Amino acid sequence: MLKHNLRVLGTKPMIPRKVEAWHAPVPIVGDRIFAVLTICKYCLDRIAPQSHWPDRRRELLAAYPYVPRGSMGVPAKWEQCPIWTKPK
Repeated sequence: MLKHNLRVLGTKPMIPRKVEAWHAPVPIVGDRIFAVLTICKYCLDRIAPQSHWPDRRRELLAAYPYVPRGSMGVPAKWEQCPIWTKPK
Protein backbone atom coordinates (compact mmCIF):
# COMPACT_ATOMS: atom_id res chain seq x y z
CA MET A 1 0.00 0.00 0.00
CA LEU A 2 2.78 2.42 0.89
CA LYS A 3 4.58 1.79 -2.38
CA HIS A 4 1.37 2.45 -4.29
CA ASN A 5 0.72 5.70 -2.41
CA LEU A 6 4.31 6.84 -2.94
CA ARG A 7 4.00 6.18 -6.67
CA VAL A 8 0.78 8.18 -6.82
CA LEU A 9 2.36 11.04 -4.90
CA GLY A 10 5.57 10.76 -6.91
CA THR A 11 7.80 10.77 -3.85
CA LYS A 12 9.52 8.48 -1.39
CA PRO A 13 10.99 9.16 2.04
CA MET A 14 14.56 10.42 1.89
CA ILE A 15 16.95 8.88 4.38
CA PRO A 16 19.97 11.06 5.26
CA ARG A 17 23.01 9.61 3.52
CA LYS A 18 25.75 10.98 5.75
CA VAL A 19 24.17 10.46 9.18
CA GLU A 20 25.43 7.17 10.57
CA ALA A 21 22.45 6.66 12.90
CA TRP A 22 20.34 5.95 9.81
CA HIS A 23 22.73 3.30 8.46
CA ALA A 24 24.54 1.53 11.30
CA PRO A 25 24.17 -0.89 12.90
CA VAL A 26 20.77 -1.24 11.21
CA PRO A 27 20.24 0.30 7.75
CA ILE A 28 16.91 2.07 7.20
CA VAL A 29 15.59 1.47 3.68
CA GLY A 30 13.42 4.29 2.32
CA ASP A 31 10.85 2.27 0.38
CA ARG A 32 9.00 0.64 3.28
CA ILE A 33 6.68 1.78 6.07
CA PHE A 34 9.44 1.24 8.63
CA ALA A 35 11.32 4.17 7.10
CA VAL A 36 8.28 6.41 7.54
CA LEU A 37 7.87 5.26 11.15
CA THR A 38 11.55 5.91 11.81
CA ILE A 39 11.26 9.42 10.35
CA CYS A 40 8.25 10.01 12.63
CA LYS A 41 10.25 8.78 15.64
CA TYR A 42 13.16 11.06 14.74
CA CYS A 43 10.85 14.09 14.45
CA LEU A 44 8.95 13.26 17.64
CA ASP A 45 12.22 13.08 19.59
CA ARG A 46 12.82 16.69 18.62
CA ILE A 47 9.37 18.24 18.82
CA ALA A 48 7.70 16.13 21.53
CA PRO A 49 10.31 14.15 23.48
CA GLN A 50 7.69 13.32 26.12
CA SER A 51 5.65 11.34 23.55
CA HIS A 52 4.92 7.72 24.37
CA TRP A 53 4.21 6.82 20.74
CA PRO A 54 7.45 4.81 20.30
CA ASP A 55 6.58 2.71 23.37
CA ARG A 56 3.07 2.09 22.05
CA ARG A 57 4.54 1.03 18.70
CA ARG A 58 6.83 -1.48 20.45
CA GLU A 59 3.86 -2.83 22.42
CA LEU A 60 1.81 -3.14 19.25
CA LEU A 61 4.52 -5.16 17.49
CA ALA A 62 4.89 -7.36 20.57
CA ALA A 63 1.12 -7.93 20.76
CA TYR A 64 0.99 -9.16 17.14
CA PRO A 65 4.12 -11.27 16.60
CA TYR A 66 2.60 -13.01 13.56
CA VAL A 67 2.45 -9.79 11.51
CA PRO A 68 5.15 -10.11 8.80
CA ARG A 69 7.71 -7.47 9.68
CA GLY A 70 9.85 -8.12 6.63
CA SER A 71 7.21 -6.79 4.26
CA MET A 72 7.03 -3.63 6.38
CA GLY A 73 10.81 -3.22 6.05
CA VAL A 74 11.44 -3.84 9.75
CA PRO A 75 15.00 -5.18 10.14
CA ALA A 76 15.56 -8.13 12.49
CA LYS A 77 17.46 -6.01 15.01
CA TRP A 78 15.56 -2.75 14.52
CA GLU A 79 15.70 -1.90 18.23
CA GLN A 80 19.49 -1.53 17.95
CA CYS A 81 19.05 1.42 15.59
CA PRO A 82 20.21 4.56 17.45
CA ILE A 83 17.06 6.39 16.42
CA TRP A 84 14.89 3.79 18.17
CA THR A 85 16.91 3.65 21.37
CA LYS A 86 15.66 5.71 24.27
CA PRO A 87 16.98 9.28 24.27
CA LYS A 88 19.49 9.82 27.03
